Amino acid sequence: MEDWLVLQNFYEGLMAMSKGHVDAAAGGAFLYLTINEATALIEKMVANQSWGEGRKTQKGSQSAKEADVLAAKIDLLLQRMDGHVQIPTWTPSKQ
Repeated sequence: MEDWLVLQNFYEGLMAMSKGHVDAAAGGAFLYLTINEATALIEKMVANQSWGEGRKTQKGSQSAKEADVLAAKIDLLLQRMDGHVQIPTWTPSKQ
């Protein structure tokens, strides 16, 4: 999958609040960034927020759940862009 398409799928898979945060961090629309700019922004966000490293959250908090989902998506995105994760392909079953 092309990097631009991975970035677009990542962004479109975010909840509205997360899209707003990513757009704000981008200084405008995230999808208007170049691939290099978008990747650098995501890496900076990961470095500054310590995604996945024992975040302290309150159970049941909607924002905590959204942060966990965003963290997982960012991790997967970076793995795909580094080529460490194979993107599953769907083939129709022959039944």
